[in-house]
Amino acid sequence: DDSAFAVVTGQAETSVVSVALADGAERWHRRIGGTTDPGAPPVVTDGAVFVTDLSGHTHSFDAATGDERWDFASNFLVLRGAPILVRSALLVPGADGQIDAIDVSSGELVWRRAADDAPVRALAGAAELLVVVRGGERSGMEAYEHDPDVALLREASPTTLALGRMLGSMTIATVPLIAAAVLLGTWLSRRMGPAFPDDEAGEETAGGPGEDMVLAAGIAH
Repeated sequence: DDSAFAVVTGQAETSVVSVALADGAERWHRRIGGTTDPGAPPVVTDGAVFVTDLSGHTHSFDAATGDERWDFASNFLVLRGAPILVRSALLVPGADGQIDAIDVSSGELVWRRAADDAPVRALAGAAELLVVVRGGERSGMEAYEHDPDVALLREASPTTLALGRMLGSMTIATVPLIAAAVLLGTWLSRRMGPAFPDDEAGEETAGGPGEDMVLAAGIAH
């Protein structure tokens, strides 16, 4: 490709920038929500650019246009560890030991290594293995291999709106509230009587509410 990509952090914003290698002219820039670790440059492959900020929020951009393809919020600190690409997954290392594998096409989480409070300092692919450099009390190296018997996850990012699930949850939450309001209204009615009782005395008195209403109607016409 004839483009270079970088993350630029200023006083007001952090942006991903694409520039032409020939003359350094800016081709596009896209703002992201948080700052990134200076040691974690963008990952570029197959026409896509991936950037992960310190909060574990990963963005995928089209390398040619800068259009955002997807984003995934891992919600853990990414510090002193850079994401890498292994086959069709972007691996994001966490400072708490968690590792997320995100499918580069769909942006879905396909595998997760649970946190254990020992930071991941580096990741590397070696043949059929994933090599993990650990810090803290578990300082050293670990190796993982693919287990074909383990089914992959297919989890959308917390930043993706699941409309059907949201509406279902709202319905479940609303029904008890409606039922409680109806029961409360029934109880109050029985305790206090109707809100607008008939005023028999007013109907027998000249100039009562009935006559006032007729007079008002006549003036309106």
